[in-house]
Amino acid sequence: MNPGPWGMMQNGVPFGETNSVRDFLDLFGTVHKPDREHPSKPVLGFSCSRSEISGRRFWELARVLGAGSPHQFFKHAFVHNYFPLCLLSSNGKNITPSELKANVKKEIERACDECLVEVLLLLEIEVVVAIGRFVEKRVQKLCSRANLPIQVVFISHPSPRNPSSNRDWLNKTKNLIIDSDLAKYFAV
Repeated sequence: MNPGPWGMMQNGVPFGETNSVRDFLDLFGTVHKPDREHPSKPVLGFSCSRSEISGRRFWELARVLGAGSPHQFFKHAFVHNYFPLCLLSSNGKNITPSELKANVKKEIERACDECLVEVLLLLEIEVVVAIGRFVEKRVQKLCSRANLPIQVVFISHPSPRNPSSNRDWLNKTKNLIIDSDLAKYFAV
């Protein structure tokens, strides 16, 4: 999925819920507005008071895995957004990649695929924790195509759009990390 208008669009951080970015990651500064801004979704940077639920849930998981320290979490983790563009319709609705025309989607996926493979190679990634089925399938396909021996572990996306599968998302996901033998990379 792409960034939400109240998350990464506000500060450039994947899953960028403002309070989490400021209070857990200890990031701050001036976020400049884009040349063209949708009037119903203004870029407010760190002044954004709207909470982005997916981001709040994700960074809470990072806090738990890193024993409260972003430094501990990032010792063995890197967060990469496959599709880092926030697209808005004329009425301000968030447009996800699945809603794009096939030829546009294909061109964007080609660029995103190339970037992801470069990141995987550059950082010598051994394990990808794919957040959501879309990312899981893309990573598996790319690893197969590029012959990359990378373990792919699926976790559900922390989106509030699917409340039944995301009930107690934090504990379910933490347990999945432990059961997948990934806790050794964190402080849990």
